[in-house]
Amino acid sequence: MKASNMKFATFGIASLAKSSGALLTAPGRFFSHEGKSAHWTYALVLLTLSSLLASVASQLLKPPEASWLNAGLFVLNAIGIVLISTLFGVLILKITPAVSMSFGRVFSIYAFAGSLPILISWIPGAILLTEAWKWWLISIGLLRGGLLWWQAAAVVVGSFALTMLFLSSLILLSR
Repeated sequence: MKASNMKFATFGIASLAKSSGALLTAPGRFFSHEGKSAHWTYALVLLTLSSLLASVASQLLKPPEASWLNAGLFVLNAIGIVLISTLFGVLILKITPAVSMSFGRVFSIYAFAGSLPILISWIPGAILLTEAWKWWLISIGLLRGGLLWWQAAAVVVGSFALTMLFLSSLILLSR
């Protein structure tokens, strides 16, 4: 394991708190340093822990007969949306001239950016704020990852639009 990844080798609540705090207080610095040197698996674990905490919190607000299956689906949804958005982001990066960024790096950016807002998204009515915040964090991560502003904007707008089209088509197919 590389020395730069040593401090990210342990996962847990303390690690979640440290990374979330760094992402909250200085997202640009986070994506320039910690977020850039961390392996994509750390970002996935952080996203999963955040999803689990938000899922439990949302279940505690619901009536006692609420299904814990819904909590599990919440976690899968959070991870799935990040994965789908990442795939669309990578697709757009592949057609953007002179841009080279690995899938793991893009996934890390999307997962880190999604992990903090999801901790708040369980609060009723917070979804608009947290979604806007997530996409803003993604744009900061892409900019700190070496993209120009117009490239980052194209990736964010494009992956957001493609994700919404994909989800809309799933909704239409389920009817």
